[in-house]
Amino acid sequence: MGRHNWTFFGSDTGGRTAAVLKSFIATCHQAKLDPWSYLVDVLKRIGDHPVNALGELLPNNWKPAEA
Repeated sequence: MGRHNWTFFGSDTGGRTAAVLKSFIATCHQAKLDPWSYLVDVLKRIGDHPVNALGELLPNNWKPAEA
């Protein structure tokens, strides 16, 4: 198993899914965030968050919810 195995995903849909996930993780790392913590927090908050303030939940603007 080497890095060349990442070039094979089994289908076009699998490749697109992998691209989305890799982009998400790279964006979180660029913003110095833990991807799992960010995703869990955003999914918990997004339902009650005002539509006109969704930009606050983007990785570069995100602040963890107060406990």
